[in-house]
Amino acid sequence: MLHNIYQILLGIIAVAVIWGVFYVFIMFISKCSLWALQKHINAGRISDKFLVKMYQGSQQSKRMSHKIIMFLVFGFGALLLISANKRRNEFITQEMLRRGLPL
Repeated sequence: MLHNIYQILLGIIAVAVIWGVFYVFIMFISKCSLWALQKHINAGRISDKFLVKMYQGSQQSKRMSHKIIMFLVFGFGALLLISANKRRNEFITQEMLRRGLPL
């Protein structure tokens, strides 16, 4: 029982680390692209019309990215629960067979 709790906690920590690294990478790319955009805006290379289109696109992207992130978070959580449930069911089945109980 304690071993299963340890595995679940280790899985949660691993997922948190992976999401943290992913988040830092995305933030780094975002900051670099923002810096480049500011550089081009300050140099006067981007028109107002293009800037409005970029803003509209970024709003759509923001809404979509939140949906994707929520789907991935809940989807991965569901996979963890399914996996944990499957292992528990296998353990229960093996224990019932070991004890000679009918399935």
